[in-house]
Amino acid sequence: MEEVRRELDILRTQLRLQFPFFASLLHKVRVILEDTGELVHVTPDNELCVGRTLMDLGRRERLFVLAHGILHVALLHARRGIDKERMRWNLAADVVVNRALSLAGLDVPAGAVTGERLKLPSGWENQTVEGIYQMLPPTLELLGMMPGAGMMPGVDLPVPSGGERKPEEQGVLGGKKEGEREPRTGKEKKRVVVQEGELTLYERLDGEELQRRWQRELHKAWQLAKTAGRYPAGLERWIEHLLKPPTDVRALLRAYLREGLGRTVVANWLRPSRKNPDLPWVKRLGLPVIHALVDTSGSIDERELSLFLGTLQEFRSQTEITVTAWDAEAYETVKVRGHDILPWLRGKMKGGGGTVIAPALKKTLERMRAGDMVVVLTDGYIYDIKERETKDLMARVAAKASAAIFLWTGAEVRAPGWRSLELELPKEWD
Repeated sequence: MEEVRRELDILRTQLRLQFPFFASLLHKVRVILEDTGELVHVTPDNELCVGRTLMDLGRRERLFVLAHGILHVALLHARRGIDKERMRWNLAADVVVNRALSLAGLDVPAGAVTGERLKLPSGWENQTVEGIYQMLPPTLELLGMMPGAGMMPGVDLPVPSGGERKPEEQGVLGGKKEGEREPRTGKEKKRVVVQEGELTLYERLDGEELQRRWQRELHKAWQLAKTAGRYPAGLERWIEHLLKPPTDVRALLRAYLREGLGRTVVANWLRPSRKNPDLPWVKRLGLPVIHALVDTSGSIDERELSLFLGTLQEFRSQTEITVTAWDAEAYETVKVRGHDILPWLRGKMKGGGGTVIAPALKKTLERMRAGDMVVVLTDGYIYDIKERETKDLMARVAAKASAAIFLWTGAEVRAPGWRSLELELPKEWD
């Protein structure tokens, strides 16, 4: 164990010189040496445990594994996966962490868990761990992807007390409940705390407060890296996306729609208002219609469709809304009526095919008036999004609309002249 302790000191120094972002986070992590054959793992209390088998790796791989474990701790993957299937959650967490380490410039070992190797759908790079988890197949189908089948192990995240279950018995797995201890065996693990870490991060805290504290540490580590001039440009966007505060999507959508409504109003200061002579005379050029293009392709499930329609229902009283369902083609356009549009619309929505948006954009361009607003609701996995015809149609729609907005649940969609907002599925749906 003394050899492992000395190696950790060397790795800490190397991180400080080459990767100050990870070195700063490492100082906050509680590190424990264990006299076991395990490589590294994270406990339910968010401690990073290092086993003697770390010495079986080369120096570069040791550095990678240590940085890998640091990110698992800082992103609270053990706690966030407490009610998830262990195998799927471990792989999802490794995908996200390994992508970050690759962006940071660390050498990712051959055989490491990546989105490409797991053959995830396009757009996985912009997903959270929870999103990757949903993309992966059930546990039994993942057995051939686990370590032992040619895939390098990542940092192991915890399972409930009682040990690993057989694959066929695995249901919802996670870490121990607070206060629960490992079952006693004849031979206890030898554990030595070599670094206490930041004590305020190891208090008994609720999930939200603990997450806020680690977010602050991530922010401070990133600022330190920028000050030191040692921050990879590729990692910057990943960090900014990670640290951005939660967005009230509907509030932003309301603001964008109000902005669009404002563009249909003409003010004349030469003619005073009848109600207040200090204000200009105002003429509305016509109430703009919201043209909603709802993705009903085969990748959209019932919960996403409910989210799309529920988002639209909030704005039905402000102006006229037309809804066009689309997959590989654009279907009949219907006008929203009544107080509860969800059951009424569901019965009129066709779909289930591929995801090609050009026909829906072309149809909308023909129907809309100048100054109308266009909202596309999609999971973001659009096959023709980069084709020249589609880009031209999006540019023409944006130029004609007073507001053009993409609302997406999976892959981010960006286009000149368009706003882009992420719709988050409620956590209780996971």
